[in-house]
This record gives sequence, structure tokens and C-alpha cells, in this order.
Amino acid sequence: MTASAQNRNPIVDASKGLAILLVVLGHAVQAHTQDFDRSLLFRFICSFHMALFFFLSGWVFNPNSHARIKKTILRLLPPVASWYMLSYILGGFYKIESLPNYLARFLARPDAGLWFLWVLAFGLLAMMAGRLLELRIGRVAYLFLIVLFFIAPIRYLGVPLLRYYFPCIVTGYLLRNAVVDMKRFLPYVLPISLVVFVAVFPFWHRTYEQVTAPAQVIIEGHQLSIRPFVYIGAKYAEACSGSALAVWTAFLLYNYLRMTLLQWLGRRSLEIYVSHQLFIYAFPARSAIAIAGAFCFALAMSLIVIQVIGRIPGARELLYGVPWMSCEMRAPNPGNVEEQCTQLALPANLRGAYWNK
Repeated sequence: MTASAQNRNPIVDASKGLAILLVVLGHAVQAHTQDFDRSLLFRFICSFHMALFFFLSGWVFNPNSHARIKKTILRLLPPVASWYMLSYILGGFYKIESLPNYLARFLARPDAGLWFLWVLAFGLLAMMAGRLLELRIGRVAYLFLIVLFFIAPIRYLGVPLLRYYFPCIVTGYLLRNAVVDMKRFLPYVLPISLVVFVAVFPFWHRTYEQVTAPAQVIIEGHQLSIRPFVYIGAKYAEACSGSALAVWTAFLLYNYLRMTLLQWLGRRSLEIYVSHQLFIYAFPARSAIAIAGAFCFALAMSLIVIQVIGRIPGARELLYGVPWMSCEMRAPNPGNVEEQCTQLALPANLRGAYWNK
């Protein structure tokens, strides 16, 4: 085993691998179910899978390396631009609208494209700003930024998505710094997370319009709308408890069942995330068989495409941002790979990440 392989954290990689499998499966359910919001499987996956990616991004965030953070951000954006332009050409959108209008529509709602990479890039920028504020006013700086995102009346550039997921990045970052002091509580994380997830799941909904809580209650003669509190509370309760359960599951599968496949997939999660959407609609039917077929087909074809693109000079950098083996191959000092090659984004190759022990 190489020094770089030894320096990688297998639990982080396994967590990424489990998360990317859930992403592909969730999209398969969404593509091949008539009313996917009523699907218990879709609701289960959607309640925490992307929050898990952002949580892990915060976990490996290194605030003392601004140069690396900047480099990571710049590596996240090329796949967004490249694939969005390819969809403009291959999808035939050039026949019905001009390129400026197409790009303006993306900037207005980047959730129509590879939104995760876009939002993560801006999330890391916000974390850099938070670190500068932290040096002056302490960790309350991150709470200040969270509140700022929630009250900012901006509906463009992915800010609504960042408004929801930025607290997940902050949570991962703060938990990593506090995990040593919290070791005595770790045995209780699994049962508490399980109870919270099961209890809150009936109240979780993907969109605000689906919330079934009463619109208003009367408190001391005043009308108070509780629906927003139910919506936001259920969102974050499921995101936190589901992410904790997923990490524990990855830990158990890797440590006790030796499922190294999850670790292997985790190292390629960025590429799978970008590629699988090309194949997820391969089956026209809407059934459980179509869901299973689309999941297997999209995953297999993504891995094939990754291998093909990896053999084309420059294509990996353009379409995937960072070739998944570049860090290990380019490190001049293999014994110091963690210091030189730590990647701070997820799913863009969490290299050299460590759990605090």
C-alpha cells in the first residue's frame, strides 16, 4: 500500500461512497416514479443525502490554508461550466434560446444544473469569510453568517440553496474541532440519531407547500404560524440525524464487513455525481424494476465513462475538475501527501482527511 493510500481516511471515503450511492438511487426513484414525493424511499434518501456531503465538507475544512481552499473552489467550477455547455449543445437548447438567455437562466436557478458543486464553492468562500471573522469575534461569526444568509433577500446565484446547506458545512467544521471533548458522548449518538430520525420523518417534506402542519395557532390571543418552524425544524433534524446514521453505517460496513467498495466509490464520488445523470433516464417505464435497472445502469456507465474520459488528455480537468489520482501521483514527497494534497471539498476527493482521535 502506498503512503498516500495509508494517509487517506477510509471512513470519510466510505461515507462518501454510501452517499453517492444514495444520490444515484434517489435520482433513479425520481426519474421513474410518477409522484416521487410520495415515495417513502425517495423521502428517506432526500431527507439527508446532500446534507451529508456538506457536513463532510465542513469536517475536512482547513481554515489555515487559504491557498488550498481557493484552489479547490476553482476546481469545482469547471465541471459546472463544461457540462452545462455540453447540455446546451447536445440537449438541443441552442435551437430554442440564445446562449446568454441560457446562462442567465442558470445563474437565476443553478439548481437546474450541477448545483452541488456551485453551492459548495460559494459555501467554502463563506467559510473563508467566517474564519476571518472568527479570529476577531470568535465562533459566533459563523452564526452571524448563517443569520445573514437567512435574512438576505436574494433568490439568485444559488443563495436559497446555500441558505439551507451552509449550516451543514458549519456543523461539520465545528464538530470536528469539538470531537475530542465529545468522545464520551459518541456511544449515544447512534441511538439518539435513530430515535430522532424515525420520530421526525413523518413531518419531513421536500417542499414547503407539502407541509401538513396547521397554518396558525392561537397563543395568548395572537395568531402564530407554526408551519415554517415545522418545515425548517424537520429539515435540519433529519439532515443531522440522517447524516450521523449514514456515517455510523459506513463505519460499521467498512470496519466489520470490510466493504472496501464503498471506499473505492467514495474516491470517485465527484465523477459519479457528474456522470450518472446522463444515464438515469435510460428506462422509459415507471416501476420498481425500472428504478433498479436505472440505478445499476447509471452507476455502471458512469464508471465506464470515468475510465474513458480519464484517458483523454485534459478531459479529466475540464469535465471533472480534478483527476481522482492526481494528488497521489503528483506529490513530490509521498510521505507528506496529507500536507501537500488535502482536498477540502466533497465530493471532490477528500484526500488526507483525518478523524481527530
